[in-house]
Amino acid sequence: MSDYCILTLFLICPKLFCVPIIQLSLIPTDDVYQKRIEEKLDNVIETGKENPIEAGHIATYGGYVEVSDHNGLISFPRKQADKSIHLLITQEANPISMFHNTLAYWEITPDIAARFYHIEQHYNEKTKKSSWNTKEVPLPDDHKIPFDTIILFIDPEYANPTLEEIIAFDNENLLMPPIQIKKRADEAKNAIIFLKVRHLFRTPEPAVNKQAHRYEISLTP
Repeated sequence: MSDYCILTLFLICPKLFCVPIIQLSLIPTDDVYQKRIEEKLDNVIETGKENPIEAGHIATYGGYVEVSDHNGLISFPRKQADKSIHLLITQEANPISMFHNTLAYWEITPDIAARFYHIEQHYNEKTKKSSWNTKEVPLPDDHKIPFDTIILFIDPEYANPTLEEIIAFDNENLLMPPIQIKKRADEAKNAIIFLKVRHLFRTPEPAVNKQAHRYEISLTP
């Protein structure tokens, strides 16, 4: 009897749909990581009390803005079918608006240091494994940043993507190769720069407007 009950619950319960993600991982350089471990072993600092250099950095992709967490992870909903993506590392980019609060695309800011990468996943028929291949590519001639680009707002001097081939998990989630972050990467300065475009990423809110014979509900960006 219990088996039938379990089967019935399985059939009537709503399905859970998981949205595939793109995840970027920021990690400290080897020397910073080694020093951090030594400090913890010597009890100089308490675990979890320090603010790691890979936390607090801002990135945007597909109309979303995220901040790297305490573990250096940045996650976005996956908005593309192919398993290749661009990465732009720069301190500043120009948002081009379609309307007042609608962002059309981003442009590279002239005279601001920027490095552009293409990261693509390949499947090896011999080994039956997938891998990430990262290479630096020229900046777009028209300064227009492609839609499939993660923009990481860090001075390129302090961020080094992994250029070596990295084994990839063959599933719908795109877990990108890690990026090493050096000391003196100023996440506070990058956040201040981003404040001027924060209104473009504000969550829409319902607004009630009184008309002559009715009330109207609209979304305010």
